Amino acid sequence: MNSREQITLNSSILKYFFLLLISANICGTVTQAEEDHCDIPKKYVEVKPTPGSEPVEAGVGIYLIDLLDIDDTEETFTVDGILTLNWKDPRLSEKSLGYSLEECNIHIQSIWYPDMQAINVVDTEGIQNGLVEISSDGTVFYRQRYKGVFYNQFDLKKFPFDTQTLSISLAPLEDNDQIKLIYNKQTTELGSRFKRQDWRLGDLKVETDKYYIGSMGRDISRINFSFEAVRNTGYYFWNIILPVSLIVFMAWCVFWIDPAQLAAQTGLATAAVFTLVAFRFTISSLLPKVSYLTEMDVFIILSTMLVFFALGESIVTSYLSRKGNETLALGIDKVFRVLYLLLFAVIVLVSFKLLR
Repeated sequence: MNSREQITLNSSILKYFFLLLISANICGTVTQAEEDHCDIPKKYVEVKPTPGSEPVEAGVGIYLIDLLDIDDTEETFTVDGILTLNWKDPRLSEKSLGYSLEECNIHIQSIWYPDMQAINVVDTEGIQNGLVEISSDGTVFYRQRYKGVFYNQFDLKKFPFDTQTLSISLAPLEDNDQIKLIYNKQTTELGSRFKRQDWRLGDLKVETDKYYIGSMGRDISRINFSFEAVRNTGYYFWNIILPVSLIVFMAWCVFWIDPAQLAAQTGLATAAVFTLVAFRFTISSLLPKVSYLTEMDVFIILSTMLVFFALGESIVTSYLSRKGNETLALGIDKVFRVLYLLLFAVIVLVSFKLLR
């Protein structure tokens, strides 16, 4: 390579080098311009948008995606949903800042926002990042997906024919008097996946009210999202009510056996008692562990007493038969063939409150 070619090559290299420097400088300038374009004064983080005592109107909505669990024992339910908030901050408008924030990725911690919290939450987990969308007029829209466990006091006295009202109560615990909650109907909905096979779910109801917090010593404004959950009883009928009824009818067969056959009578009655007791321990995991009796508990307890009653009757009639009172023993059996069925019918009616 001669000296002229070498000089030409060096010139080309220098030219490309300078072009690269100019391009990097331009990109840096654009990046800095974009950062300045999305800059928000720090003083807007702690101070609410509206001056004086006028509260900020905050729209609240919730989209419930899925009902993951209902726990009778812990009195909790778990949902997967999206919380939406919208409010207006004139300080973030294009007119106020001199530039629009519509194309910016703004984190909610960078601005003032109504810090909504669930009053009855047990545990919660944010699934997505907390970015906000800000329109040119200063309207802020916030969307956050949560997986949360919420507490509700369950009334299980009518189990398994019970209906529970499940609710999610939201309130801005800080600066509550500076925020006015408004229900946003457009962003509130039950998703198509929000259902369970063991419960029938009603429509979502929304109400705003006052809620007293003792630790704060005052009432706070809150918004309450609730829906009714009606337990599907088919599972409990086929797995508890029907088997218990069959054991009761097994004990009923005692009255059709000759009182003179003591071994057959007491053997069948004893087998019915042991079967029912063993079955009671087997199904204990299916029953809610509460300190009071449910309708199912009453049904099982009274059915157990009725089976024990059949065992006692068989012993009495066998004793009478051995003493030569066979006619009286047969008569008692005939009476209790009908009376036993009537008593079981009363047990069913009383247990499940069908008489009311």
